[in-house]
Amino acid sequence: MARINRIFLRNGLSGQSMAALAKAVGVSRGKLYLYFSSRDEVVVAVVDQYVALASAQGRTPSQDWTVQALPHWLLTELMLLGSNSPAFLDDLGHAYPAQRRRIETALHQWEERFAAYLNEGMARGIFHPIDISLFLMMIRTTADGLNRPGRLAEQEAKPVLKHLLRILTLVLLDEAATKQLLTQEATQRAVTALAGQLTALYQQ
Repeated sequence: MARINRIFLRNGLSGQSMAALAKAVGVSRGKLYLYFSSRDEVVVAVVDQYVALASAQGRTPSQDWTVQALPHWLLTELMLLGSNSPAFLDDLGHAYPAQRRRIETALHQWEERFAAYLNEGMARGIFHPIDISLFLMMIRTTADGLNRPGRLAEQEAKPVLKHLLRILTLVLLDEAATKQLLTQEATQRAVTALAGQLTALYQQ
């Protein structure tokens, strides 16, 4: 599935027949048909994977709220945004509108949980007061370059992500608190993991 997902994200759905997919992932068409009866099933499986990923994130009870979790929330948002490409979403909207709506719904539900986390931080007086809708729009704009083929092959993904994470964290916290959060070992590991994931998805 990972190879097929990469193909869809890089190239969209246009021209991706079962024969083309089998050739691209290095298996026979017969073997691919053992797992999927049609391209429609392949597309649904890719969307299922994204929806499951988004649905699994951010289900922490409010009583377990911690500011230390902020990098995780921000990186998850970048990961979910970076795991889709304009080419894939555009083609999905034309050929499989119901599947595109599933992705949009999953992302919306995730962002509702993210917004609840941010609201809790503001209510506790820890985060700066912000307009959450504008902040989410800022993240989408910031993440725009993460889901374009070749972008992360041309730049080092890890420094790019660290820079984005610092910018976003400074919207919510002061300089000292931002530095403390971003130097956590757990944050460094998460940045490294996401950099590897996005580079694998989009590197030419």
